Amino acid sequence: MAKIVTAKEIRFFLKIITIAICFFVFVSCNTVEGKPKNRASTETISFISKNTQGTFFNDLKIGVGNFWEEEYTDDNGKTQKGITCGLWFFVKRDSSQNKHVRVYPGKKVFLDDYYLIEVIDMDKKRVGLKIRLLN
Repeated sequence: MAKIVTAKEIRFFLKIITIAICFFVFVSCNTVEGKPKNRASTETISFISKNTQGTFFNDLKIGVGNFWEEEYTDDNGKTQKGITCGLWFFVKRDSSQNKHVRVYPGKKVFLDDYYLIEVIDMDKKRVGLKIRLLN
């Protein structure tokens, strides 16, 4: 036997659909030209596996590879021995910022006035990055 749907049930169903549509519109409008509108969304922590890439803020792609154990000079001028890796940066809104950098735990990389990328963790298979949108 078929169930008869009441007007009250139809209104409830329409409210649920309206809420879902509003949510998706809000989420899809949360970025403009690759920049988050919400200041709380201007920092993210991500782990990227070797030989892959991640996309951040709809504007920045970071490729990761070439993990080596080697001697390097840290930002304080001290010679260290440990794991390093290559990061390839691709900035959609300003391709002049595209570059390759060898990094190690604690290394900070600035991409002009757009991003600050800090290496917070690394092993032989992945790198942990804290990525901040500056503008």
